[in-house]
Amino acid sequence: MSVVTFLFTDIEGSTRRWEADPEAMRVALETHNKVLREAVEVNDGKVFNYTGDGMCAVFDSPRFGGRRSNRRPVGAGVAGADGHRDRRGRAPRR
Repeated sequence: MSVVTFLFTDIEGSTRRWEADPEAMRVALETHNKVLREAVEVNDGKVFNYTGDGMCAVFDSPRFGGRRSNRRPVGAGVAGADGHRDRRGRAPRR
């Protein structure tokens, strides 16, 4: 038996955002996918599905390896190029 960690993302309010400004939402989705894909891959994870406005990834461990061995993938946070913060307004840890 092995332990894996799944990461599921979703852009909150995406339907409303698509309706309000499709071009801005297209850019936001491209940024979301690029930033998260890179973060997943650099931490030895694998993206296995895109869900329209989200993605699904898997890590073979509940912890990052190497110098970040005390951090969990889902708790690490990822900032977009424009410095997005999590729902609590916190900047992601690096």
